[in-house]
Amino acid sequence: MPIPLEPEKLSFYSNRLLEISRKKQFTHKRINLFSGLRLLSFGVMVAMVYLFSAGFGMLFLLASVAAFITLIVLIVYHQKYYRMSERLQAMFEINENEIKVLKHQASAFDDGSAFSHQLPFADDLDLFGTHSLFHYLNRCQTKYGKKLLAGALMQSPPDERYIGLMQGAVSEMALQTEFNQDVMVRLKLSLQEKQVKQSDLEDNKPVYLFEAKFYQVASWLMPALVALGLLVGIITGNYVLFTLNSVFSLMLAFGQTKKMLLLGEEIGGRTQALKAYAAVFESFGKLNVEAELLNEMQRKTSYAARQFKQLSVLSERFDRRNNIVLYILANMFLLYDFHLARTYENWKRKYMQEIILWVDTLPYSNC
Repeated sequence: MPIPLEPEKLSFYSNRLLEISRKKQFTHKRINLFSGLRLLSFGVMVAMVYLFSAGFGMLFLLASVAAFITLIVLIVYHQKYYRMSERLQAMFEINENEIKVLKHQASAFDDGSAFSHQLPFADDLDLFGTHSLFHYLNRCQTKYGKKLLAGALMQSPPDERYIGLMQGAVSEMALQTEFNQDVMVRLKLSLQEKQVKQSDLEDNKPVYLFEAKFYQVASWLMPALVALGLLVGIITGNYVLFTLNSVFSLMLAFGQTKKMLLLGEEIGGRTQALKAYAAVFESFGKLNVEAELLNEMQRKTSYAARQFKQLSVLSERFDRRNNIVLYILANMFLLYDFHLARTYENWKRKYMQEIILWVDTLPYSNC
């Protein structure tokens, strides 16, 4: 006997698809409009520069500056609508998948086959694999979320009270469709960024490479000596001291390249994923919830959001080290690598142990 469809849910997701489609069409029109206006403003700018260079007066120079500013504004708006289009497309795919699942078709999410070997009789219970319980429930975007879901299916908590609290939390979050899908979109898009890595820091053992007192002293002493050399050069016209100090500072930074590469491998390339985590925590903290377990989690989220934002900034700074000009100037004058490494290691020392507690709040938000 075939399993009956759920017309109310089908209607709900179908209506969401129609609304998203309308928004996509509007956004697409805006993208085309701003693309055309960008091209037009660029053409006007070039024409005004040419007329000014041909001697037609200062008015055309001012017009070219105005056209340039207009071009920058149009580029910003174009990027804004382009990102909006990406979000709407991801949202469309998520709702389209919900309709497929309601029609008893295979979900686009992971079916959990990788976890089947962890439980000898998982196949008998149909826990993992295509059309399995895991496949039906899974909406996770991260490896950590999938592991938590698989663990919950294989071994439920022994505390009866905690099971009740979890059921209350899940039941309440199941009604937060807008929030849940927004979380999925944020994490999905962040992990689609070019060369992005998932934030799996919770699985890593902390490594500290810049703990020695030498790094703390050098990070402040060398910039001071470089500044002193520059001041002496300005006053006397002799820049030998400045040159020696700045070159020595650069050599110190270059000598720690291997250590910086190790730290960069640990934190670099995770900027978008970490920003997504921070946004999810921030959004979760603003939800109006009643379940005891959700209220307990909300008390952690504001603090967690701030720390993930800070970590995303550090990740971005590690990525910017790939700019050779920035690398040379920053290390010549500031011994930037030492400051960056010590700031990141101080963050790890303070907050690494709390990452698991923070990330544990995400499974209720379709992580």
